[in-house]
Amino acid sequence: MTHTVRKLFLWALAGVILLAAVAVGLLRLFLPIFQFPRPTGPYAIGTLTYHWVDAERAEIFTDAPDDVRELMVQIWYPAAESDGPRTPYIEDGNMLAPIARLLHVPDFTFQHLRWVTTNAVSAAPAAEGAGRSPVLIFLHGRGGYRQHNTAQVEELVSHGYIVVALEQPYAASGVSFPDGRLISLSPRMMEGAFGQGQTTIDDPLIPYLAQDVVFALDQLTLLDQEDPQGILSGRLDLEQVGVFGVSLGGIIGPEACLIDARLRACLAMDAFVPGDVVRAGLSQPTMWISRDAE
Repeated sequence: MTHTVRKLFLWALAGVILLAAVAVGLLRLFLPIFQFPRPTGPYAIGTLTYHWVDAERAEIFTDAPDDVRELMVQIWYPAAESDGPRTPYIEDGNMLAPIARLLHVPDFTFQHLRWVTTNAVSAAPAAEGAGRSPVLIFLHGRGGYRQHNTAQVEELVSHGYIVVALEQPYAASGVSFPDGRLISLSPRMMEGAFGQGQTTIDDPLIPYLAQDVVFALDQLTLLDQEDPQGILSGRLDLEQVGVFGVSLGGIIGPEACLIDARLRACLAMDAFVPGDVVRAGLSQPTMWISRDAE
């Protein structure tokens, strides 16, 4: 290799390295591997995932007569300090492509979220001395996912709450079941009253989705009696259960309160008011947080 050729080669190599560095820098700028804020409460955080099947309720989003309603559920709870690895924000990478498609961006756009970790440890031992913890049920928005409000959830758990996030098939961007099925958002969720700008909303899907909360309350009763994962038995204070949700979840939560008096309080964020609730009112204390009307 002549001196001139060697010099050109080195310049070309330097250019490639520079371009790679710029590309990596741009990726870190636009697709950052961010960190969740450290919770301020005294408790560490554990998390568990469950697959619950409501064999008594037909799945109305499909035409198959044998389909029944299923939920993926993630529970965060006050835990003992642990050196275990922190749980990924999105454990299943298959969940990320449906989110991207919903937002009309390339499938790879959110793949970097697989490397984001949370403050929770999977299956960490429950905190000693915590006793029974009040329970909050979290409901994601239309096209959302159960980890939607992770920072908010972790802050609550660090102060002694147990948070139960329901991932609702056909209303979520995607739900990944243990057998490999991936259920995407149903077009039905973009039609009818859901596609109209209004302050109250009436749609038969709202009470149907609210029944997911009722079913979850039943399952939590069984879980408190005997947790198949051996951690949460006797840990849930089911006399103190609230529900909170954002967008669609903020619609379903008040509807669930109307159906089931076991829910003692409700927070609805960025949500319309269900027509049933407008007509009947609620006995539970409820707060709506939203922006000013246009």
